[in-house]
Amino acid sequence: MRIVACELIVVVCASACGLGRGPVAGIDEIVAAYIVADTTGRLHAAAALAEWSDCEWVPSTDTVEPVSAVDVVGRRLRNDTTLVSIRYSVLGRASGATFSPSPGQDTVVVPVAVNSEGQVRLQCGEYHPNHISIAEFERGWVPYLDSLSQARWQEARDAAAGARSTAKRQP
Repeated sequence: MRIVACELIVVVCASACGLGRGPVAGIDEIVAAYIVADTTGRLHAAAALAEWSDCEWVPSTDTVEPVSAVDVVGRRLRNDTTLVSIRYSVLGRASGATFSPSPGQDTVVVPVAVNSEGQVRLQCGEYHPNHISIAEFERGWVPYLDSLSQARWQEARDAAAGARSTAKRQP
């Protein structure tokens, strides 16, 4: 599954990502719902997909990481849990009125299992719904950034757009 952040286009790459196989139906759907909620800035919707009652901590964040793309890069079984690896192409980090460019990859592992009521749910883990699409970041954060951070954001966004167009041209 790949989500291109500028328009949140979801493309399922079942054979390449290993999705659509396995003992638990509904994994693809809940992971896709999580990614969409995460990248559209709907923290509560993303958190609502998880079983937090038995967790030592509930993830929350005061920062966001704008992303240019999201890929489900694999999954593996551990006992009765499927561990889904999600890779985000991060452009940087924003907190309050500041943006710091730090392009790179952020890979998180999201555990998915069937709960006692037979529902497929995300489980406790060290992942945070703090990734946001470029469009959502520009709509909800950029107007409130200080002028230096706005300039840094423009440079990071333009560099990511250039990298995507170069990648498309290669055979």
